[in-house]
Amino acid sequence: MSSYGEKPIPQTPISSPTNSPERKGGDLPAEDKEMASARADLNAPRASPKANGNGIPHEERREEDAEEEDMDLDDDGPNGPLARFMNGGPNRVKVYELIGSGWHDLGTGFVRTGYDQVNDRAELVVSGEHDGREILRRPIHKEDVYQVTHGNSSNQREAEDQPTASGSGQGPPTLITWTEPDGQDYALSFQDSEGCADVWDFILDVQTHMLSNRDDAESSTSGFSPPAAAPSSPFSTSSVPSSPERLPLPVSDVQVMISNLIQHQELPVPQLGNINEIEQAFKLVGRNPATKSKLCSTIVSRHFWKQCIEVHGQAEDLESLEDLHALCKLAQTLLLLNDHQMYDYIVTDDVFFGVLGMLEYDPDFPHLKAGYRDFMHNVSHFRKVINMNPGILDKVHSVYRLQFLMDVVLARVLDDPVFNILKNCMLFQQVDIIQYFSTEELVLRDLFSYFDENGEKAAKAEAVDGRDKRGDIILLLHQLCMMAKMVQVPLRVTLYRRLVDKGLVNALNWGLLSDIPQIRSATGELLSVVVDHDSAAVRNFILNQVGAPPLGAMPAPSPASTSKQARKLTLLDTMQQVMLTPGIDVALKSQMADATRTLLEVLLADGSNGTVPPEALQRAREDSTIERFLAWFYQGEPVKDFFMPLMRLPEFQLVKKDPPTLPPAPKLTKAQVPHILYLTELLATFALQHTHRSSFFIMSSIISTRVGTLLLVKEKHIRIAALRFFRSLLKMGNQFVYRHLIGKNLFFPLIELAGRESDKDNLVSACYQEYFEYLKKENIRTVINEMMVSYGARIREIAQDKTPMGRIFEGLVLRWEQNNDSATQQSQPTRPAVGVPIDKRWGQGSNDDTEEDNYFNGSD
Repeated sequence: MSSYGEKPIPQTPISSPTNSPERKGGDLPAEDKEMASARADLNAPRASPKANGNGIPHEERREEDAEEEDMDLDDDGPNGPLARFMNGGPNRVKVYELIGSGWHDLGTGFVRTGYDQVNDRAELVVSGEHDGREILRRPIHKEDVYQVTHGNSSNQREAEDQPTASGSGQGPPTLITWTEPDGQDYALSFQDSEGCADVWDFILDVQTHMLSNRDDAESSTSGFSPPAAAPSSPFSTSSVPSSPERLPLPVSDVQVMISNLIQHQELPVPQLGNINEIEQAFKLVGRNPATKSKLCSTIVSRHFWKQCIEVHGQAEDLESLEDLHALCKLAQTLLLLNDHQMYDYIVTDDVFFGVLGMLEYDPDFPHLKAGYRDFMHNVSHFRKVINMNPGILDKVHSVYRLQFLMDVVLARVLDDPVFNILKNCMLFQQVDIIQYFSTEELVLRDLFSYFDENGEKAAKAEAVDGRDKRGDIILLLHQLCMMAKMVQVPLRVTLYRRLVDKGLVNALNWGLLSDIPQIRSATGELLSVVVDHDSAAVRNFILNQVGAPPLGAMPAPSPASTSKQARKLTLLDTMQQVMLTPGIDVALKSQMADATRTLLEVLLADGSNGTVPPEALQRAREDSTIERFLAWFYQGEPVKDFFMPLMRLPEFQLVKKDPPTLPPAPKLTKAQVPHILYLTELLATFALQHTHRSSFFIMSSIISTRVGTLLLVKEKHIRIAALRFFRSLLKMGNQFVYRHLIGKNLFFPLIELAGRESDKDNLVSACYQEYFEYLKKENIRTVINEMMVSYGARIREIAQDKTPMGRIFEGLVLRWEQNNDSATQQSQPTRPAVGVPIDKRWGQGSNDDTEEDNYFNGSD
């Protein structure tokens, strides 16, 4: 079923009426079977005459009639389907009359349900689909003479999607039969179950009203007083009246509106008091795709929205809530028609705010009024940063307004088709905006000119309300990059590279150091997006910024007094400064750490980076900037400046006592904790990925002893990060690194702290267990031997504990003993066995072997 307000088929048991007159010619099941066959004929063209079950042949369809039914729905000629649609109403039926023992086909047409004011009665009227002649006109009776039955729908998929009445397994109802007071039987075979449900609901509504006024209507079997009020839908079973005041309004006005619209393309003039009828007419026309398309085109071309906006202004002046609620329902109905052209029309300047005003008075919340117009005028402000094409400027406004409609105004009533159409409307305009900024050289040049040395004064001179213009440029770039995430990858990457080439990094440098939190947050997100999608372009810009030599070239000699203040600051320095600044949001610091990791990350195929796609590995191999960037980073001051906060920690030194003991634990401030954590995790990652460069840096600096002190701090996540660093050094397999750690006595805190955590069941204890398990499994003899020689007593003490840690240390001792036994056996000379001659010792040959060789080499 359509989701535009129609109600499903009532879930009530449907059976033959017990008090209806007996039909002539046979039982109802036989007639139903023949009606189902006739309904199949209604939906499928017949190639030849076909007789029914009672021997009465159907009328042969003319070839021109079959061609007319197979015409495209877009045909809008005088006899086309669009014109025929409203000649008899929106529900297509076939009319049958019981003559003798068989059903006679009276013709095919469209059924209407309405109120005849002249005769004061409700009627069913069927008009021919070709010539509009009246096939059937019958009043609705209050007696229970009507019944609805189930036919075999030719559209099986539609039948499966509809709800089935209780007690029936044949699908949705498609037949309505009844007996007139004169004894004549009639039947309506509907093309679809929705039309059958609409007519059946109307019959039930009329009968309910007539029964409620039995005392006043005994003189007539079909008359009733005209209604005084109109419900939201004349076919809705949820609005069954209990008094004359609640009877459904006659639908003749609605039918006239629909007929004028379809036949003459004349829209009704919105006025106070007829908005409900217009909304109902549009909803009925919108059921058919062809008529819906015509309706939307007519609404846009005739500026119907502007007429509704004028009526809305009158209703607001009169404070008529009934009309305001009706206008809101009408606006929702039109917007849910799911037409691309209409969405483009309503976001224009002279229509959009009027539409928002109509949507502020939601009838579902009758005592509340939304503030959409107030938000758009007073809260949301558009700042014009640079001069751009007027057409692109209109697209920028359209994207924002469509987003506002989708996320705020229509969020409660949107369905999936409308949501997808709105997304597509936004996408098409976003593509044009991105292409404009990717191709316009002058626009990008003017945009980034405010971030060089000469542009600082210009930006301050053009400041509005004391706000630096560069901050608005940062917000513009942020929104542009967020918009690019919705388009295809080639167009997105092209935009990012253009922005980086034109000076985006300079803008990021300024934004990260801004005093406005909103600017810093937008810059951090902008940096993360650009680095994730094109880190090579950012690395290449930084290298050009510092004048790094090509890979393999010797760097230019520099004075010994070169310091951080003497060299040019780069984006890495700015990111480091942000992480060191107290009071900055932790989320922003985390973004800086992740961006730094991405810039310095080397994708490895051994799984140390996790699951890496093959195409990412291929791009990493083809990226020539990463080696240049690492060479610049590790040669000189950048790496030392980057890890300087770690190097300022106290050095780890054993207290010279027998036995040796650990020094006191250092204390970290609250501001230091997140920064130290990020640097320690980055150092552990670089140790595995940067191989010889990171090894040389670790051995030539004092950073390992500073990380050793972090094993003693109170914060457990810092201790785990420090242990991860030593785990990475163990995995490197570098004997020089092992000897460096041995010389700094850095294995003793690992052993001591493992013993303290042996009886605990937590993450820290599990990490220590994994560390020493790996050491035992890989049998790193240099480390195991030094540990047993220097701290053997403590290791044997821990091995005696009946804990998982104790069993691991017990295996470590056993591994050391096995290593020593094998070394002793290899170093001792082998003595000859007793009774074995000296010339037959092991390794000196065998006479038996010589004789055997001679035997096989000799002649036969």
